Amino acid sequence: KQWGQRNQLILSFHYYPGGPTSATDLSFEPFLQKARSQSTSLMEGSPIFLTEFWTSTAKEDAEKMVEALELGVDGVTFWQYVDKNFTGTTGWFKYPPEVTKIG
Repeated sequence: KQWGQRNQLILSFHYYPGGPTSATDLSFEPFLQKARSQSTSLMEGSPIFLTEFWTSTAKEDAEKMVEALELGVDGVTFWQYVDKNFTGTTGWFKYPPEVTKIG
């Protein structure tokens, strides 16, 4: 909580509703309210950052980003790009050759 009081933390969260592997059954606005509430209780109200979500079209993506900001989210990105040529992996992680050679 001390780091939150000094504004040294950000609550990063993803929104993937419904379905068998879903993290939530909440609709968008209540989910954002929950993120804000968790930030308040865990980190003294640090900013909240919607770092991942999915819709079917670019138009829906843009609308969801605007909606999140209008509902008080401090920052939002649709997706975070990974340069797989640089990392040599499928994500934001990189291993030394001695690790990757053994799988």
